[in-house]
Amino acid sequence: MAAHGADVGINGSRERGGVDVVVEEIRAAGGTASGVMADVSDPDALAARMVDAVHDELGPIDIAASNVGVRKAAPLPRTPGRASSPRTWR
Repeated sequence: MAAHGADVGINGSRERGGVDVVVEEIRAAGGTASGVMADVSDPDALAARMVDAVHDELGPIDIAASNVGVRKAAPLPRTPGRASSPRTWR
């Protein structure tokens, strides 16, 4: 997405180093990126840390993509994110 002009917020929940590497790769290629650490299974952390931090640094969020590691194979509900329960995101 960064290669096509999008400003990108990168989130990690465990290791800051990996987030920093990706942010630096995007910046080195001429893109704009911000790195944040937040646990996406915690709605308060998600809102207060990730969403607010990315918004403050990069502006309004137009696209959100989740690449969270999932341990259990199950279909995602066809429901907008805000309408989904926190349990769905865990």
